[in-house]
Amino acid sequence: MKFIQRATTLLAATTLAAGTLVAGASPASAASITFAYDSPNGSGQIVVLRDGKHAGYLYWNSDPIPELNWPGDAFLASDGLADGYGIEAHLYSGTLHRMATTRGHDAPYTSPWTTGNLPEGEMVLLQVCYVKGTSSNCSNTMLKHA
Repeated sequence: MKFIQRATTLLAATTLAAGTLVAGASPASAASITFAYDSPNGSGQIVVLRDGKHAGYLYWNSDPIPELNWPGDAFLASDGLADGYGIEAHLYSGTLHRMATTRGHDAPYTSPWTTGNLPEGEMVLLQVCYVKGTSSNCSNTMLKHA
């Protein structure tokens, strides 16, 4: 897990430095929620930032990485900020919808991988939401190939 956290921090910093932030409406009246996107080869993430602080992320892995014991066609949600909010990660492909969530867990928490085989080359949509109760603030959907 430390590798994921370090990689996420590095990727978030790189993405922020590149200026690829997308602003969203805030579920908390005084908070500023932004999303940073990064899509390296065969993987990708959407980082959630609350008032500039790393709140959590969705991480996508298209191909297995046996040395890390990471499955392919898999994603997870991670909550790194103890602020009472959670992180939900969504995958959409045709009529298929899968979700990974940190709801019900104290931060820091990373969900198990959500997996399931997808046909090669099939388009999937990935989205991360910053959630509490019935309130949610979701990223613009990120388009990825399976």
